[in-house]
Amino acid sequence: MGAADAPLEDAVADILEQHVADFDRHAHLSSRPSTKGNFVSITASVTLRHREQVESIYRDLDACPHVKITL
Repeated sequence: MGAADAPLEDAVADILEQHVADFDRHAHLSSRPSTKGNFVSITASVTLRHREQVESIYRDLDACPHVKITL
């Protein structure tokens, strides 16, 4: 989740493209605005093969200034 006026979807897609070989942002990402429109949540539907892959993705998401919360 991040601010609605931030390039969040592009940032998340760039991170996932680095870690998931067959990632397709159009097929694997969806977004939804918050009720008041201040925030947007991004959902990624991907299959991860290794624990290290999960940890690397979360580490990069946490380091991204556009990402406020990861779940």
